[in-house]
Amino acid sequence: MASAARAPGAAVLPPLREEIGISRGPAALDGSPTWTLHDPAVNRFYRLGWPEFEIVSRWDSRDADELVARVNAETTLRIEPTTSSRWSASCAPTTCCAPAPRR
Repeated sequence: MASAARAPGAAVLPPLREEIGISRGPAALDGSPTWTLHDPAVNRFYRLGWPEFEIVSRWDSRDADELVARVNAETTLRIEPTTSSRWSASCAPTTCCAPAPRR
């Protein structure tokens, strides 16, 4: 089966490391749900809100544009491409993503 072509300039998502864990967190002060992402490599915990959780849940997307489209189509959220880019720039590459393969 042929894969769909990637949009020019679309940000490719690096794979998340297999050992990253996500569990239900406590309710936020406003009552909204949260999740806790645990990175055992550095023993750090990150609090995720609903948009961040939905982004991470769909990280297997081909690229950032597809990820945003999936979140917007499959949830009542309306996120912008900058939301996923901001999260991936601040958290994912620093600790949560697998290293790029060596060439």
